[in-house]
Amino acid sequence: MFVLAIDSSEQYSCVAVIEVKEDQCLLKAEKTATTSVSASESLLPLVDEALYASGLALSEIQAFAVGVGPGSFTGIRIGMATAQTLAQVQEKPLIAVSSLKALLFSHNGFDRSDLGQNAVMVNAYQGFVFAGWYNKERQ
Repeated sequence: MFVLAIDSSEQYSCVAVIEVKEDQCLLKAEKTATTSVSASESLLPLVDEALYASGLALSEIQAFAVGVGPGSFTGIRIGMATAQTLAQVQEKPLIAVSSLKALLFSHNGFDRSDLGQNAVMVNAYQGFVFAGWYNKERQ
């Protein structure tokens, strides 16, 4: 199954095409844009670039995923609206994903079967952080 993932909750926008096979997620393509271009201007071109880099057409995507924060309210709204529109037009499922949990699972060498207890933090600026505490027994 191919999943197109969108996250614009931080100071950058990211689009990835992921192939899900049994227990594995294989990154087919990833494209990122910084804040020099706003998410509303950069997100659809990033989707197009990621699809092109993966060699897939939008019609070959079986599900869409979107980062739902925490993060920039406007960035989350733009990412949600874009992903929801693509999923609705393609009549495919839309999966909401915690941006903190996605960060945890993206860590190199991370073994989900040995989750244990982990803390994840990202800068919320002005002296604050967004934080998540994940406990294997309570997942």
